[in-house]
Amino acid sequence: MFPSIAGRGASTIDLSTSRLLRRRGRIYALVALALVLIPVMLIGVGIGSIGIPLSTTCKIVLSKLPFMSIASDWPAPLETVVLDIRMPRVVLAAVAGAALSVAGATYQGLFRNPLADPYLIGVAQGAGLGAVVGFMLNVDWGGWG
Repeated sequence: MFPSIAGRGASTIDLSTSRLLRRRGRIYALVALALVLIPVMLIGVGIGSIGIPLSTTCKIVLSKLPFMSIASDWPAPLETVVLDIRMPRVVLAAVAGAALSVAGATYQGLFRNPLADPYLIGVAQGAGLGAVVGFMLNVDWGGWG
């Protein structure tokens, strides 16, 4: 009639095991997505008005890592294009995307609403107002325009 103590312990273990498995699954998914991000970023660096093969892009990036000795068999301007022009843009795009995803997850967790967005409390309108005020007052953007 009454549940046994062993029954309770078994269900508690099952719950903690399922939580552990879900946590591991999330960690595996995060690692897999991070590993997918690296080749996507390298492909993004290679795409542009000057097409750079993926192998050359990888060689240029790996040549700048410490303890990697790769002979430079590419033109110097190509290295400049990859490291000084395209790589900062691609890295900034990845960082901005990560920041936006964290902000979105924070909104959804804070308001406990899977459809929460920046318009919910006026953040988007405040950002627009700040941009307009900055343009109207001719604020120095630190060399960005």
